[in-house]
Amino acid sequence: SVGMISPLISRQKNRRTYIYGTLFGTALLLLIAISILLAVFIVPESLSAELPMFAAIGGFGKAFSYIYAVLLFGGMFGTALTSLVSLSNYARLKFNLTNGKTIAATVVFSVAAYMASLFGFDKLIGTVYPLFGYFGILILALILINFIKLVVKKS
Repeated sequence: SVGMISPLISRQKNRRTYIYGTLFGTALLLLIAISILLAVFIVPESLSAELPMFAAIGGFGKAFSYIYAVLLFGGMFGTALTSLVSLSNYARLKFNLTNGKTIAATVVFSVAAYMASLFGFDKLIGTVYPLFGYFGILILALILINFIKLVVKKS
C-alpha cells in the first residue's frame, strides 16, 4: 500500500491527513499482528501447517474456513494489484514511459509475477520474506546511523 499511496502524498494539502493516516494504518497493522499471535497461541497445532491462520480458523468450522479463504484470496489479490500498480507507476516515472508503453510494461510485469508465483507460496514465504526482513533491518540501521550523523552535525 505504501507504494500506491506515496505518490498521492504530494497532492495532499493537509499534512495532518497523512500523519493520521499513517498512525491509523500502524494501529491496524498492530491489531492484525496481535490477532494473529492470539489465534496461534489459542490453536498452537496450527503452527505446523503451511498456512497457520487458515488452519487455526479451520478449527472453528468449515463455514469460517470458506469465509477466511475468500478474505485471504482478496488480500492476496489486493496486495498483488497494489504492487503491480506501484511497479508500473515507478517504471513510468523512472523510464519516462508513455501510456502505451506503460501498458506493455504492466503486461510484462504481470507475466513475470505469474511465472514467479509458480514456485509456490511456502517457498516464497520461506525464502523471499526473510530476505526482505534482513534487508529491512539493514536499511533501518542505515537510517538510524544517518539520523545520528545529522543530529551530531547540527550540534
